[in-house]
Amino acid sequence: METLSLRAICFVFIGGGLGSLLRYFTGWGVAHLLGHATAWATWGINALGSLVIGYLIGLSAREVGLNDDYRYLLIIGLCGGFTTFSTFSADLLHYLRSGAYLQAGGYLLVSIVSALLLVYLGFRWGRS
Repeated sequence: METLSLRAICFVFIGGGLGSLLRYFTGWGVAHLLGHATAWATWGINALGSLVIGYLIGLSAREVGLNDDYRYLLIIGLCGGFTTFSTFSADLLHYLRSGAYLQAGGYLLVSIVSALLLVYLGFRWGRS
């Protein structure tokens, strides 16, 4: 088990803040380009975050690897702040409450399958 350190907390804090800002600006940018907010911006953020976290995990598995500071900053902080499972769940609930069951099912299926595939691809990329 890891020991809790102020250094680790600072790296997670900084990465999480940066990831949250990236998520906010990405969602805002997509809404600005399209002229309206869309749940698919959340999907895109989660898909990109899945690819990046898979890559970083794959990179960590290499002989050189990532040191703990980068792991705290990038995997736990940045990717944790950037990806949006709670927003994904809220978007899904919106579809369900509005009776858009086909859209809800499609959004759920595409989100989960693509995230899993992208984590795997990122992992393979990071290991290569």
